[in-house]
Amino acid sequence: MMRKTRKAPFAKLSSVPTKLAVALSTVVAVQALAEGYPNHQFGAYYRMDLQINSTDPSDEDFNGAVDQNEEGSNTKFTNNTLRLNFAGDLTDMTTYRFRFRPGRAADDTDLDGFNGAVDYAYLTHKVSDNFSVRGGKFFWLGHCGREGDYNGQDVYLFSSACDGPDYKTGFGLMPMFGGHTFVLSVVNGADETESNHSNVGFGISWYGDFGGTIMPIAYYGTQPTTEQKDATTGVTLPTAGEATTDVYMGGGVRVDFGMGFVEADYIDKTVEGRATSNATDEKTTSYAFAARARLMNGAFQPHLKYTIDTFDDDDSNNATTDSWDRQAYSVALEYYPEMYKENGVDWRVHLVYTNKDYSFDRDNKDDFTETQILFGFAFNFTNAGPKKMM
Repeated sequence: MMRKTRKAPFAKLSSVPTKLAVALSTVVAVQALAEGYPNHQFGAYYRMDLQINSTDPSDEDFNGAVDQNEEGSNTKFTNNTLRLNFAGDLTDMTTYRFRFRPGRAADDTDLDGFNGAVDYAYLTHKVSDNFSVRGGKFFWLGHCGREGDYNGQDVYLFSSACDGPDYKTGFGLMPMFGGHTFVLSVVNGADETESNHSNVGFGISWYGDFGGTIMPIAYYGTQPTTEQKDATTGVTLPTAGEATTDVYMGGGVRVDFGMGFVEADYIDKTVEGRATSNATDEKTTSYAFAARARLMNGAFQPHLKYTIDTFDDDDSNNATTDSWDRQAYSVALEYYPEMYKENGVDWRVHLVYTNKDYSFDRDNKDDFTETQILFGFAFNFTNAGPKKMM
């Protein structure tokens, strides 16, 4: 007789995504004979920029390291974004999406079987008109909220608390009521944790919609993060085998006027139990404001973004991190030619100026300013037409 082995506390939880995938695939097989299904879409996204970067005089950068590029500038071309997207309807109730970045390093990880080059790989099943489930790797709505919900190629400045979208593997439940969408997600957290720790994170988000004009958002998320070790002793801190935890919370609102919109976001990120000698927390708080106008039927779209960012670290004995403030803004003008949209291509040229002004609490740290000028182009293509697949 085969003995039953005792499973770890989270073993059942970790098997849920697999069971969900099996259930979804069964539903797909039953419904696949519906007329018009399956159908598939292919999309490609690309952005290239000419960058002109400059930094004012500074002895140290904001991490406390010696700045190797004091008072200088550099100019270069950069392939900012390259993404390939595959999406479609398997049935009238089930959709899929897979997106990856050929230019990103394929850093192997044992966390979920995917590397950083894969953004999306998921199935979404519509259980009813008011409820959907999703399993796979997707944008984690417990992180960044509205600011992180943009296509990365359309963002020229992120707040310090967000710093870009976050993609996680897990599953989500999406109830919808009266145009409002709630997302309850259970996802993987850190790439590395000790064997006696779960790496499961949780998030809850609310996307509101009041007539397509006022669209608020609120969210909360928590995830374990990679353990850190003291650089001198090599001991895992704050205590051996203990991981830190990232906690995200915030909210914001978009008001759309048809000819443009304004947005405001509050974003708070706290790293609890940070691995330093005093085991203090780190806290980054950002306020992000954005405005965009759509002129001449959307052919010209000027927009402005402004962030106020604060990093608090009360560990005065740590020489490598400090409290600092940042005020940053970006001013952009985009031009979208109309002639190619009928062929499924949505492309633009853009001119952007960004400014990031850092100030420190310590007298031995110099304040400094980073500026950047971007001139480039971007395009989205999908065989389903000019509508963007975000």
